[in-house]
Amino acid sequence: GVQKVLDWFKERENKTFYSMTDRNGPNSYDCSSAVYYALINAGYLNRNTWIGNTDSMFAMEGGLLLPIPESQVRAGDIFISGYKYNSSGAAGHTGVAINNKEIYHSTYNNKYFYDGIVRSQTAGRTGSSSRPLYWYRLNENYRRK
Repeated sequence: GVQKVLDWFKERENKTFYSMTDRNGPNSYDCSSAVYYALINAGYLNRNTWIGNTDSMFAMEGGLLLPIPESQVRAGDIFISGYKYNSSGAAGHTGVAINNKEIYHSTYNNKYFYDGIVRSQTAGRTGSSSRPLYWYRLNENYRRK
């Protein structure tokens, strides 16, 4: 379940680099490929799933991803920042909540020397404040297609 998603990120914390072009691991990921690989590793998505982006993640709303209010965020919940179906490339961001104050994400916008999969405070790190922010709970009853 969600612990496997969190473990995938924890195993790679501070050990990867951020890249939009070389995003299929094992040494570099972008924000959405990291979430896809974590979901595949945890069994939420099939191994042959196309490694999509934030736009294709929005398409999972109501299936694997169930919308929740930010006030209910807990470990394993997923955020997507951006305008629905207009969030690809640098126009969106995604990651996973560690708790209601911290996230795991693959980022290049780090004030420290490191980029890639890191643990950050949630506040100010989920994407641009000028874009909408959505939170989702993984649907444990979702059946993989």
